[in-house]
Amino acid sequence: MRLSTRLLFAFALLLTMTLVVVAVVAYSSAAREVRGFMFAGNMTAPESIASDLGQFYAERGTWDGVETLLVPAHGPGPGGFGAMMGQRLVLVDSAGIVVGDSSGTLLGSSVAGEEIARGAPVVVKSSRVGTLLLFGGMSGVGLPIGVQESFLIGRVNRAIWLAAERTSPYQFYQYWINVDDADVGGCLRMLTELPREEIEALDAARAEDAAARASQTCLAEELTRLVHGDAGLAAARRATEIFFGAEIADLDDEQLGQIFADVPSQTVSKEQLSKDGGLSIVDALVSAGLAKSKGDARRTVEQGGAYVNNRRVAGVEARLTGADLASESVMVLRTGKKKYALLRFE
Repeated sequence: MRLSTRLLFAFALLLTMTLVVVAVVAYSSAAREVRGFMFAGNMTAPESIASDLGQFYAERGTWDGVETLLVPAHGPGPGGFGAMMGQRLVLVDSAGIVVGDSSGTLLGSSVAGEEIARGAPVVVKSSRVGTLLLFGGMSGVGLPIGVQESFLIGRVNRAIWLAAERTSPYQFYQYWINVDDADVGGCLRMLTELPREEIEALDAARAEDAAARASQTCLAEELTRLVHGDAGLAAARRATEIFFGAEIADLDDEQLGQIFADVPSQTVSKEQLSKDGGLSIVDALVSAGLAKSKGDARRTVEQGGAYVNNRRVAGVEARLTGADLASESVMVLRTGKKKYALLRFE
């Protein structure tokens, strides 16, 4: 081959390689530009981020440290992937527990199955190890930013009024003290201003002894104080103690009605409290529906299982008068530990 021909061929090859390199560089640059546009416009496919998270898990075998991808170095807030996308990212592990949150507020909370179904699966070796939820923007996945808080508040509002004039301190307190173990961590994080360390300590205590319900008690106290003040919280505590056996005194009809809202009640003529020395305890138990017959009532009293206003009745000869009213017109009867009934005297 002539020298000129070889030089021409070499030049053509060099030109071709140059064009290829330029094309690759241009493509990469364009890809970066498009990716940046998608981030800026909140159009990033969540599956791509889920894939990166899957690689993170595959390399480590754990989600420990994943918050470094979601939360900026200066602390909780929009950051990491979320900062690029203008979105809030929440990563849930295979058990439905939040292990990463770009806002840092939901860590340790459980997420309902219907919410997980909206997210992008994080898969490693054909096994689903987590789910990515995107909140905000127009990704088409998830719900608007703050969805967990909004979802929780929505559930609460359907069950109880978050206003002092619409819900009594006792009803309000009881609602929160009966929150499920699966929900209480999220409620503490979203609805109270407790330090993160204190909430995490409650999480640990709950894991060790859920029956103690320390988390629920703390939640109920914090929110009742917030809505009803210290006086309302004190009233709610006292009402709770009454329902569990504390002696009843110095309450009004409305307060008793709130405490014993689900307890059966019967209306009796007020004259029976003054006629013939008062209403016999045997007749009172039968009238209240706590005894099937007078014989049954007598046996209950004799066995020490009859109470008036949470005070044990001394004997079957006891008679009830106006002095035994717990409020203006209500008397609280109980048999056993928790079987209550109200007698309303009119």
